[in-house]
Amino acid sequence: MRIKKPLAFVTNLDLEHISDVSKFLKRFKIPTFIDPFNHKDTKKSLAELAVWEDEIKRTDFKSILKFGHTPTSRVWRKLARNWSNKFYFYNYRPYIHTGLPFKFKTLSLNMSVDTIQYRFVTTRRTFDFPSKSEHSFLQAILKKYRHFDFFVGNSLPAYTFLYLDHLNVSIWGNRGCNGIDGLVSTFAGFAYAKRNIVGIIGDLSLLYDITGLLMLKNAKSSWRLFVINNKGGKIFDFFGLSKNLLNKTRNIMRAKHNVNLEGVVTALGLKFYSISSESQLKNIPERGVIEIIPDNRATVLAWRSLLKS
Repeated sequence: MRIKKPLAFVTNLDLEHISDVSKFLKRFKIPTFIDPFNHKDTKKSLAELAVWEDEIKRTDFKSILKFGHTPTSRVWRKLARNWSNKFYFYNYRPYIHTGLPFKFKTLSLNMSVDTIQYRFVTTRRTFDFPSKSEHSFLQAILKKYRHFDFFVGNSLPAYTFLYLDHLNVSIWGNRGCNGIDGLVSTFAGFAYAKRNIVGIIGDLSLLYDITGLLMLKNAKSSWRLFVINNKGGKIFDFFGLSKNLLNKTRNIMRAKHNVNLEGVVTALGLKFYSISSESQLKNIPERGVIEIIPDNRATVLAWRSLLKS
């Protein structure tokens, strides 16, 4: 088997597979997109092969190797639509059956790789996000709690982390068809199992799983749950799905709301804090729900800057 000019995607790789995947990719020096949703040991092992979205767009890759789950990156979706690329999937989960599956023994003994000539960039390009944007808040949280594990919700938080310096932290999440259902409950499970865990979800995610807060009441670990309150599902704007809709229809799609999150959280017996600037992160105690009120215009400017890069 010959694989021409491959690009690898590694997402949510199980810990027992890190060594095999790392040895294989390093042997052939294959450029690798490391998804935020990975254990920090995976990221550390593959950091020397790391490439980023803007670099992928400028490079002529001929085939794709996917290890683990479906990548978060929008680049993956664009590549997946272009079937001139040849896809190979390393599938260690039986319910994944798309693509051309392969095994490491076969790869090690009976294959060759034409690796693209590529200058690896091991440090992440940093972005100067507008103050009070969702991006700026998440970047500040990541820096402040860099010694914690993270649970990141679906929707915009997951996609924002692609542009942050996430390689030194483990990030967990409910990826897949479940959407935003059950995110608070899953985070509560981590709060019981982990000593230090930070959760970041959207406002609709909290409202979809309010009863999950009841489990958090008895979690004694050092946890904090940040909720980005941008008054609805702004992810539809990010993907351009609401661009040509009437305002009334757009608001229905966004599930726009005026729910008082403080009332919801305190009614269930949990501590609640609300912040509207990054400087207020300094005095956040543990075991509480923290509402982030971003500047929506600053967030729009941040996305425009990123999507042009």
